Amino acid sequence: MSESSITQILNQLREADNDEERQVAAAKLYRCYRGQVEQIARGRLTPGGGLADEEDVAQSAFRSFFDRIETGQLDALVTGGQAWAILAKLTRNKTIDSVRYDNTL
Repeated sequence: MSESSITQILNQLREADNDEERQVAAAKLYRCYRGQVEQIARGRLTPGGGLADEEDVAQSAFRSFFDRIETGQLDALVTGGQAWAILAKLTRNKTIDSVRYDNTL
């Protein structure tokens, strides 16, 4: 999907008038980036160990991303490239948190 398409989805997400519109836009963004987000998590998680897998980490990263959009913390976010950079960073951080948690058990 092109960066301009992602930018349009971000605008739809921010400008949604109701939960249904927000969910449709969020689902589009999720489908676009899910594989890449899970790949980042998979590469950093302990193989065969831990409580969380790449899907859990991806869900957590997307939830944080969508929460930040909803609360206005990402109002300055205007491009798909910026969205990907933030999602990638959130995913790396969530993965690190997951590995740290697993190491305390």
